[in-house]
Amino acid sequence: APAVAAEPPPARTLARVEARPDEEIGAGALDDAILLTKTNVDDVQIDDLWSDLDFLGGAYTRTAPDSILGQLAVIEERTSALLKGRQRPKQTQELLLIGAKSSAMMAWIAGDLGRYRLSRDLNSAAWLYTQYADDFLARRWVRTSQARVAFWAGNGIESAKLAADGLNYQAGGLTDAPLILAEARGWSSVQAEQQVLDAIARWTSIEDPDLGAGGDDRFFNITKDRRHYMAGNSLLSVGQASAALREFTTARESFEKLSLENRWDAMDPMIRIDMGRAHLRLDDLDAAAAQVEPLLDAGVGKQPDMVRAMLKLMATELSAPRWRSATTARTLAEALLDAHASARP
Repeated sequence: APAVAAEPPPARTLARVEARPDEEIGAGALDDAILLTKTNVDDVQIDDLWSDLDFLGGAYTRTAPDSILGQLAVIEERTSALLKGRQRPKQTQELLLIGAKSSAMMAWIAGDLGRYRLSRDLNSAAWLYTQYADDFLARRWVRTSQARVAFWAGNGIESAKLAADGLNYQAGGLTDAPLILAEARGWSSVQAEQQVLDAIARWTSIEDPDLGAGGDDRFFNITKDRRHYMAGNSLLSVGQASAALREFTTARESFEKLSLENRWDAMDPMIRIDMGRAHLRLDDLDAAAAQVEPLLDAGVGKQPDMVRAMLKLMATELSAPRWRSATTARTLAEALLDAHASARP
């Protein structure tokens, strides 16, 4: 069939508009611009929201997680309600950052409570906030939370990739250590030894000898005991038991040097359990028992979901053929499973 020539688009013409006085045009433009100065929030309110977030971040290690989660939800709801109104652009940016951080913190804590579906939803909301805020530090917060939640939910490779992506966003306020260690831990879940060792080497080259969290943000920046624990846990997962024990020993010493208000109580059982597991890898059942028996005798109490996971993991390892004939192993495994059942937060 012969080609049909397309009709040319109609020529664009200027609409005829009646001339208006300069005063009318100027007044209209000025009124529109003045609208940009209207706001439903003042700087004091924004400062209060940041102050509340900082306080809750610092209180996290010594407060029941469901209590912190509830208080963070109030902040997020206030922020979301304000964003539905009008504020100045700089204030909108601040509210988006508050929304991102509060949602990422809630996701982290929901993971402590074993509520991983809620964690993923909250982290998705947090990431959406960061996309609108277009802020590198906010993206680091969210990737740190996402990597942690993914690991404990059983998605190690996803965790490693999220952590690696977080490192692409260079920003002050959040050190590289938590993300590098999260990357190592993610790869350790699939025994990717070389990736783990490479990440641990990168972390070692920047490790701060200071006991503290390495920054003003005491929630996403983690203290020295937790950094060395993460390194040890990753090394243990790829069969480096002796190197892991050295990291756990440093973690234990650092934990004991911290003031009570800066300790995360879950670190004591986690260090003990993983030191016990490392001794098992080195065929020393008595040393393993010596690590965890004081914990079991004292009573584990309510613990975050990750402590429960480690209790169950050690019980499983004690049930391996290597220890089948050992009464100590059997007794210890039963006690660990009892503790696992009673530790639900």
